[in-house]
Amino acid sequence: MKKILVGFDGSETAAVAADEAAELARALDAELHVVTVIADRGESNNPTAGLDDERAKEAAVARATGIRQQAIDTAKQIEERYPDLNVATHALKGAPAKLIVETAADLGVDIIVVGNRRVQGIARVLGSVAIDVLRDAPCAVHVVKTT
Repeated sequence: MKKILVGFDGSETAAVAADEAAELARALDAELHVVTVIADRGESNNPTAGLDDERAKEAAVARATGIRQQAIDTAKQIEERYPDLNVATHALKGAPAKLIVETAADLGVDIIVVGNRRVQGIARVLGSVAIDVLRDAPCAVHVVKTT
């Protein structure tokens, strides 16, 4: 096993998954890829709905920048705890599960690590991103129990 990818969205759940992915990468002497996807959201879920265009753009940029910075900070923390580990970060924009799966395929990763995140409805035990990744992944998927 040479490459491990972990999905990271800035949540505590994702941080637990990132720690477990780092432990796995260290144990297997594998590269760790921290992938952060800034989700495109429809108007109904858009936190900038109702703002004028300029303020909405500024808010979206600030949010994306903050999430990217969290991924970079997480990678730095992992590198500090595991100095022998090769860590790369990837910040993308779009549908999280789709881009995690596509990035895994593009990088040729051996395993994807995601956290289980409690949500409402049918995806209550696993978050919808975890379910979509499980369904479409080109490789093994490790779901970290984080809740």
